[in-house]
Amino acid sequence: MENSCAWCGNENVVPKCSLCKKFFYCDKNCQSKHWSAHKLVCEGYTPPRSIADFEFLELLGTGNFSEIIHVKERRTGKEFALKKLEKSRVNQLRKQADVMMEKHALTRLKDIPGVVHLYETFKDDLDLYFLTEKVQGVELWNHCKVFGLREIEARFYLKQVLNTLEQVHELGIVHRDIKTENIMVSFDGETKIIDFGTAKDIQHPEVEVPGNSMRKKKFENFIGTPHFMAPECINNKDSNFKSDVWSFGCMCFYTLAGYPCFQGGSDYLIFTKALALEYEFPLIVSDLAKDFISRTLKLTGDERPNISELKEHPFIKDAPETFPIFSLKELCLETIKEKFVNSNEEFLESEFPKYQARYPCKELDYLYSRLKYNFSKETSGHMNQGI
Repeated sequence: MENSCAWCGNENVVPKCSLCKKFFYCDKNCQSKHWSAHKLVCEGYTPPRSIADFEFLELLGTGNFSEIIHVKERRTGKEFALKKLEKSRVNQLRKQADVMMEKHALTRLKDIPGVVHLYETFKDDLDLYFLTEKVQGVELWNHCKVFGLREIEARFYLKQVLNTLEQVHELGIVHRDIKTENIMVSFDGETKIIDFGTAKDIQHPEVEVPGNSMRKKKFENFIGTPHFMAPECINNKDSNFKSDVWSFGCMCFYTLAGYPCFQGGSDYLIFTKALALEYEFPLIVSDLAKDFISRTLKLTGDERPNISELKEHPFIKDAPETFPIFSLKELCLETIKEKFVNSNEEFLESEFPKYQARYPCKELDYLYSRLKYNFSKETSGHMNQGI
C-alpha cells in the first residue's frame, strides 16, 4: 500500500523520511536498515564531502602534521586551498586542541575580509580536511626576507594587518602566532591572516586552549614562534591581546629589516635576548618606524599600547591606503640589490646608496645594464679584498 513501511511492509505508518518526505517507516530502526538503498534515490540527501571531489594541482606547503594543497573542485572547477591533517600524527603530537581551535576560530571570524575564509571541514578514515579560500599570492615573508621591504610598502601591508587584527580581537580571539609566515599577500596587495591553530578565545573559555606538552604537563601559554613570542608567553604566565601587540612589533621589525629583531643560535638564546630587550635597528629603519616598534616591545603588557592606540601612531595612521607605485629607477635598483648583493652588508650600507644618486633614470634596459656592470665590478673588487 501507499503508506506501508518501505522496510518491513507494515501498513498505515505515519513517520516519513525527514529529507525527501516520500518514504514511510515504522520508526528510525526501519529507516536505518533501509538507508543504504534509500539514500541512492533520496532527493533531499547530499552525499558527504569526499577527497575524491577534488583534483590535486600542487603542494603549497607542509607542517608538522599537515599539508596545504592547491585543489580544484571537479564539479564546479573552483579552486581552493585544502589543509590536510593526518589523524594519527595529530594524536601522536597531542594537537587535537589545535585542530578544534582552528575550526572554531575560523568559523567565528568568517565575516572578516582580512582573515582567510573557511568554507567547510570534512574527514575520512585517515585524515581531516579544512577547505579554505586560495589566496592568489605568497606569504609576507617571501616579500621581505633578506633585505626587507621599502618602508612605504611595509606600512601599506602592516596597516591592513593591524586593522584585521583589531577586528579579530573585538571578537575575543588572540591569534598568538603573528609572524610574516602567517600573513598571506595577494597579487593585488591585499593581506590575509592565516593559521589560527594556536589561537585562544577569551569569550568562549569552554573551548580548549592549545598548548605545548612536556612530561605530561601542559604549558598553555608557552605558545608561538620563538622569534615572535612575548615575554609573558616565554615565561608561560599569560597570553592575551597585548601578546599579539608584541608579536606584531617583532613582525614590523622583520618586515623592514629582513631578519628577526631577537637572534640567537637556539631558542634559549633568543628568549634571553627578548627578555633583556637586546635588539638593534639597522641603518635603513627610519626614526618613525623605530619609535613605533619600540612602543610595542615592552616587557609587560601594561606598558604596551593597544591596537586602537597603535593605529593613531603616524607610522600606521599616515600609511598609504593603496599600493605605492615606484619609479623605474627604484624598481631597477631594487632588482640589482636583490641579484648582486650576497651577504656583504658593509658594502651595501656604504657604497650602494651612491648609485641611487650617481645615475639619472634613463631607459630601463640601459640603466639596468649600466648599474649591473659597475655594481658587479665594484662588488668583485671588495670581495677580493676580503671585505
